[in-house]
Amino acid sequence: TPAIADSKASKHEKRASFVNTSTVTKGDVFSLNNYNGTLFFKTKSNLATRTEGLVKKVYFDEGSLIQKGDLLLELDDELSKLSLEIKKASNQALQAQTDLSQSELTRTKTLFQKKRISVKEYELALYKAQELQAKLQQSHFELEDLTLKHSYKKIVAPYDGVILKRYTQTAQWLKQGDMIATLAQTAPMEAHFFIPTHYFEKLTLNDTLDITIDKKIYTGKISAKIPLANQSSRTFNLKVALNAPLIEGGAAAIKLTSTQRQNALLVPRDTVIKRFGKN
Repeated sequence: TPAIADSKASKHEKRASFVNTSTVTKGDVFSLNNYNGTLFFKTKSNLATRTEGLVKKVYFDEGSLIQKGDLLLELDDELSKLSLEIKKASNQALQAQTDLSQSELTRTKTLFQKKRISVKEYELALYKAQELQAKLQQSHFELEDLTLKHSYKKIVAPYDGVILKRYTQTAQWLKQGDMIATLAQTAPMEAHFFIPTHYFEKLTLNDTLDITIDKKIYTGKISAKIPLANQSSRTFNLKVALNAPLIEGGAAAIKLTSTQRQNALLVPRDTVIKRFGKN
């Protein structure tokens, strides 16, 4: 019957939802402009030898995480050890001669004051003591030099980081200054952005900026402003330091507020919702 049909139809009707409405107004706003940048290691070093020698052992590989003070490489040090021991023995012998000459000078001086020896004899003893003292001082410096050069046979990490490149192998002969590895400090990193003149002039050192990297937001501080324009884009390099272990070459983005007002339709913040990942 019609009554029954109307009853069934009413069951399938959707009930209206209660909503709150707000008034859309016109106003002036500052727009946000997006700028993309690139991540770089702030500190990257080519490690090199300070003395020549045969590689005895390598303690790292590409990709190795390194801590400051870690032993990276050893050069064969047998000859430098032997030279060091010879110099120590020579130094001890020279020290004994110097001590003896000082005792002889003291005795000679006493005899000279009592006028039992000539001036020439006294001066000979004095000059000999002074000569041996100078030679001993020179020998001390030479010993320090050999000790320092011997310490160069072991190369240690100057800071925490990661090995990006390895240039040497065991049993390879290295000359002074040959590179053994490229080491990068993983934190802090730097993000480099090229921005227009009006933003570049407005921003100052140590200003904080929010940087988006892989959908995560990091806080960074402006570490450098390079006042040299890119000739093609007429933009300036802005460097932002952030204390996070990231990857060089990765993409980064910042949003900078425009300096000019724009007329727009304004709605309350609560009316903007996220649905399907979009506002």
